[in-house]
Amino acid sequence: MAGVVHYGSICTQGLNCNTAIPPGNRELAEYAELTHDPLGSIHISFSEDNPTAGSAFTWYTKQTGGPGLLPNAGSGAGFFNIGTGTGNFGLLVESHNLSGTLLREGTLTYLDTSANVQLSDTTGFSSVSIGASKVKVSGTGTLQDGSTVNFTATATVGGPGSGAFAISWPGYSASGTLVQGQVIK
Repeated sequence: MAGVVHYGSICTQGLNCNTAIPPGNRELAEYAELTHDPLGSIHISFSEDNPTAGSAFTWYTKQTGGPGLLPNAGSGAGFFNIGTGTGNFGLLVESHNLSGTLLREGTLTYLDTSANVQLSDTTGFSSVSIGASKVKVSGTGTLQDGSTVNFTATATVGGPGSGAFAISWPGYSASGTLVQGQVIK
């Protein structure tokens, strides 16, 4: 990208633009979008027009560092090896200050492809513990067959080779070092 996204005027009246006279044209269309992922990192797509005919582009960029949009106390997503399969998780712990009381809530999804086990907890955690390099959560999750279990999960900060994830509930446990993904705090 050359640095300048648009030359000339921009119409801010939607389909009511008179492109024959200033103050606007529709060369940028309505392609600008802003969103965030579950970790709170920003994702933006936008268009770039160019004075040279036929050379318009659509660009995409994402945040790769710094604080995100969500007040995360800890989050992560990734894969780790379990026997011949993989464990896949997504974890988000948010902190909210409600009238002087610190509330920590979040979500967890987990999949073990070798044991064909899927757990989701979208109702929040019963306990959250934040350490220097670990996030530990406990809660009640729903398995793929609709039954519920009380689980404990621990995510260790880091990326492939250094980050880790462990989860357990009565009759089941799995853990491993990340081979893909990242845990942040």
